[in-house]
Amino acid sequence: MPVSFFMRLNVANKISMFRIFIIPVFMALFIIKSDAATINYYRISAWIVFMIAAISDLIDGYYARNYEKVTKFGKLIDPIADKMLVTAALLCLVEANVVASWVAFLIIGRDIAISGLRIIAAANGSIISASPLGKWKTALQLAAIITALTFYSFDEMLKINDIANGIGPAGVSIYKAYEQPIVNMLMYISAFISIVSGYDYFKKNKQVIKD
Repeated sequence: MPVSFFMRLNVANKISMFRIFIIPVFMALFIIKSDAATINYYRISAWIVFMIAAISDLIDGYYARNYEKVTKFGKLIDPIADKMLVTAALLCLVEANVVASWVAFLIIGRDIAISGLRIIAAANGSIISASPLGKWKTALQLAAIITALTFYSFDEMLKINDIANGIGPAGVSIYKAYEQPIVNMLMYISAFISIVSGYDYFKKNKQVIKD
């Protein structure tokens, strides 16, 4: 991408582009493996990078709304950045056996379908911006992924004896018992809201397909 193009973007759109650029950093840190008995600081770093990316989503939305910097490019690139971030995280979590592949498929498949709808709309000269339900969907997805990554990172921290001993065997057992059920519950809710919001998009924009 030419530097001149990036410099002409407003702050909100630059933040969206930043979110896209750090996705490979997140994935690279996540897939680096270490000895099973050794704490994997790369995985913890990946969690921090994802948190930064998620926070950037809130910042660019706030800036665009409150400083009247909503642009056609922003309406297009912001949901794309969100979908790329969520897809990257889900693929990493599926590889790590934290998230079921069918749950990831429902979420990613819905996003691909909506992207196709946006392409059709763009071909006819219109932009489909994120709906309120779509924004809730993204918020729930990010919350579920952040929770999964937080648990995953804390699993690494438990390899530090001082932390494990501070919690105690009973505390670690309780934590392990509730870790996966909580992640599963949040992911199932995210998948359900993804399907509902996808249906809402197609219902509200059915004229795009008819045209």
